[in-house]
Amino acid sequence: MKQTKLCFNSGSSQTENAHKELVSSNSKVTFQEESFFPENNFISSQLEPIQPKKINPPIDKYGRSFKVSWYTSFEWLEYDEKVDKAFCYACRVFGSELAKNDGFVRTGFSNWKNAYDEFKNHQSTQTHITSSVKWFHKRTQKRSCAVMLLDSHKDEIKFNRTSLSKLIKIIILFTKQGISFRGHSEDESSKNRGNFKEFVDFVASNYCSDLKKFLTNHSNANYLSPEIQNNFISLIASSIRTQIVSEIKESIFYSIIVDGTSDITRREQISFCVRYCDKKLIVKERFFSFYNVENTTGETLYELVKKIIVDNIMSIKNIVAQCYDGASNMSCEYKGLAARIKLDAPCATFVHCYAHRLNLALQDACRALTQVRVTLGQVNSIYNVIQSSSKRNFIFEKFQLISNQSKLTLKIQGESSNTANELEIELPKSPRLVRKKKRMADDLYNDKEPNSKNLFYKNYCSIIDSLCDALETRFNFSNVDTIAALYSIITANEKLDFKMVKSRLGPYIDLIDQEKLVAELEL
Repeated sequence: MKQTKLCFNSGSSQTENAHKELVSSNSKVTFQEESFFPENNFISSQLEPIQPKKINPPIDKYGRSFKVSWYTSFEWLEYDEKVDKAFCYACRVFGSELAKNDGFVRTGFSNWKNAYDEFKNHQSTQTHITSSVKWFHKRTQKRSCAVMLLDSHKDEIKFNRTSLSKLIKIIILFTKQGISFRGHSEDESSKNRGNFKEFVDFVASNYCSDLKKFLTNHSNANYLSPEIQNNFISLIASSIRTQIVSEIKESIFYSIIVDGTSDITRREQISFCVRYCDKKLIVKERFFSFYNVENTTGETLYELVKKIIVDNIMSIKNIVAQCYDGASNMSCEYKGLAARIKLDAPCATFVHCYAHRLNLALQDACRALTQVRVTLGQVNSIYNVIQSSSKRNFIFEKFQLISNQSKLTLKIQGESSNTANELEIELPKSPRLVRKKKRMADDLYNDKEPNSKNLFYKNYCSIIDSLCDALETRFNFSNVDTIAALYSIITANEKLDFKMVKSRLGPYIDLIDQEKLVAELEL
């Protein structure tokens, strides 16, 4: 808060006496509505002195003129550029009849040669001191009510905006990381009120007391409600889209990328992306939004794209390229989306999506390779055999541990199945995975699933081949030497080379009692 400063010597006895006389008399400050001098009608009932800064005062014959820097030393000083004269605001508005007859009020001051000294002499007069005290009380009175309330309101607005910005940063973090907001129950009595509310409470309680104060003071506003969360997310998305549109308008030309897919609710979602080059010649590709459509005909998609462009005040004629997949609703020569956009934007060259083209190439290549189809089919069959039985799954994991490899899971089957589906490769028929049932017998292959036993025998040779490959990998030339050495120990070979056996034991040599081993060998 800026402190009000009076323009007279604070240490003078005249000032103190005038102030005491004013307080004791309880005199009221009167505010003059009209100018005191008809020749200076520019001066009206202002709350502060009229001090024009951007002026060009006339220069007298001695080369002197009024200086704007005098405002800093004498805040009561006023200046009228039309008559080229200075006046005293305090004496004019709050002065007595005697003060109003002063030259600084009635006629004005224009002797610029001794202006600074004359200003100091005027502010030390009794009439000016009294007028300045009244002016000071007037400003203090204003400060104590409306101005102070206004400042308090401004501080509250600043505090609220700062607190809301912290909530917005948390929302941006959640949306960026793909973290869900809502919880099953968000009541105060719930032990887990969802990720967003729990995280905000944690930050407010441990790291940000201002945020906690804000949420406590505005408990009725409920800034953490689902409706407010959705509003924040919508505003953030709108702000991002506005920034993207602004960059596109600066770039002028742009291309569009459109593709569709079904979400988990089986609704068709269309993704709309733009690609453009900024002022620094950096190519940017930006996701715009998802849009829900009832159908995916070429006409429907065209109307959607056109509506997006019009709603965001972009020009459809500035599209220079369009990228979609090879579906008929997208790339049809007559009624597809590409053909319709081409009518509005002649420069919009259609580009078949390279990812889809690569996928189609892989499909055709895999259809021609029998080995690929057989491999994916065998992996799928092995998965069904092992996963359908908890005992077989346990043996499989134990087998991997014995081979000193990391513990494997059967997720690879899911990946291979997905790959096969994407490549449209028909896998061998396999039994449907069913819920694991309790088995009463200890038989490893006591499965009551249809065709499970037949499938096991059918794939037995394939499994044996896989096991042989694993054994061949495990028992390489180095391991064969170790086995030969151990064999010579077991058969009590007289030509046993103990040093060779010792070198093959590697890190296990410290776990063996060497003297006892030698003694046993000498028996």
